[in-house]
Amino acid sequence: MPILTGKILDVRATKKKDEQMKGLNVNVALEDFKPEADKATIRYTYSLSYEPGVATMQVLGELIVQFPKDKMKECREKWEKEKNLPLDVAEEILTAITYTGTAVGTLLAFAIGVNAPINIPRAKLAPAAPTRPVQ
Repeated sequence: MPILTGKILDVRATKKKDEQMKGLNVNVALEDFKPEADKATIRYTYSLSYEPGVATMQVLGELIVQFPKDKMKECREKWEKEKNLPLDVAEEILTAITYTGTAVGTLLAFAIGVNAPINIPRAKLAPAAPTRPVQ
């Protein structure tokens, strides 16, 4: 499942106060999945929040990914039902987004005078554990 291309659509960075960062929250949201024959455009938002309220950054982008026919069908069905992708696909997509977000985030960090975001390891996802009913 090769990623054919990607592009950044928008970036935002705001430094809110001159205080030392005590934590970094990272959030990746898959916003849209548009299938076309054997490839799909995946739109995403990569957000960084420097705590406590020191700065925020946001990278909006898209990836164009090629899929085998059977995997495209599986992805389309899962997206339509759950607005999510199969774990093996999501891992690859999240890894690519994190790589891009970290690189762009480093430049944004320099621009607003905060520490560069840490290099986050490869994404590894697992299905949620079944929940037991409360008795």
